[in-house]
Amino acid sequence: MLTAIGALPHLELLDLEEDPEFVPLFGPESSTTVELPHGSFPVLQKLVIYVHKRFELVERIWNIATLVRRLTSVSLCVKPPVDYAQACDLVRNIHQGSPLVRDLILDFRHIWRHLGLLKTGFAALLSQFPLQRLYFAEQYNIQDGQRCTGQELALALPNVEHLQLYGYNFTFQDLTFIAAHMPRLETLSISIKVGADWPSMDDIPLPSLKPSSSQLLFHFPNSPSISTLSKSKDPSVVERIAV
Repeated sequence: MLTAIGALPHLELLDLEEDPEFVPLFGPESSTTVELPHGSFPVLQKLVIYVHKRFELVERIWNIATLVRRLTSVSLCVKPPVDYAQACDLVRNIHQGSPLVRDLILDFRHIWRHLGLLKTGFAALLSQFPLQRLYFAEQYNIQDGQRCTGQELALALPNVEHLQLYGYNFTFQDLTFIAAHMPRLETLSISIKVGADWPSMDDIPLPSLKPSSSQLLFHFPNSPSISTLSKSKDPSVVERIAV
């Protein structure tokens, strides 16, 4: 079937979903690499994959060089449990087979537990891509103290323009590093941890503001006071939150 699909001369997007009801009769499928004609998938740029049960299917897909080598966009939704080593191997395989990817979606939210994937080593793997857009999500956990710092994240993703991270809390200090080291950022969507360590508005030098198309989407978990402030129409309140 892939041979026939790969012959389509104008196919730019391919959406693959594992059949959750399929049960192999003789154990896991053969790990033999699928061979396709050299000119297969000549203009394929975006690959979307939904994995319900067998994580090894992703590895098999990235063993098909003619399928993945021209990709610039990858969207992957994973439902079976994986560990940190498997997630790192996944990112390595994607980079090895698809080094041109600049739009990456990694969605692990359907796994029932927090995986703690966003560590320093994982950020270093992401830094190998020419990323402009990154969406990374897993189950939320406010107690994860092992994630990479805002500085490590910002230095790993200096050219990212659109960043969405779900499952982690970030601090004021994290935001300062992101602002300092991600100059191309246009859209930022993260969860903010508000605490006593946040400086007051009077302690922060007012920046020289210029018109910008950038969007900042903040989520303040379990913070009724911030929720109340965010609904205010008082410009000073808006300024306080933005600064």
